[in-house]
Amino acid sequence: MIVEQQATVYLAPTKGRRYLTKRAAIHNEARARIFKVYPIEDHPCREYSEYGQPLYPDEYFNIEEERPEYFQRKYKLLVNILKRY
Repeated sequence: MIVEQQATVYLAPTKGRRYLTKRAAIHNEARARIFKVYPIEDHPCREYSEYGQPLYPDEYFNIEEERPEYFQRKYKLLVNILKRY
């Protein structure tokens, strides 16, 4: 028998998804907000060498890989701000 149930879910509006735990929603919302400001830029015709390295490394930018200390600091700050609300 199918029974209708209601449960509390948490929405991460920037990410556009619902989560069952507040912690997951906060962490994914923080990441989504960072990547909204610093989007991952990728070469549309990405080609790799035989060793798996990109042939056009200058045309790729990911804030999490390029500046990991800055990303972690900004990520922790956003998580702490979102936890307050």
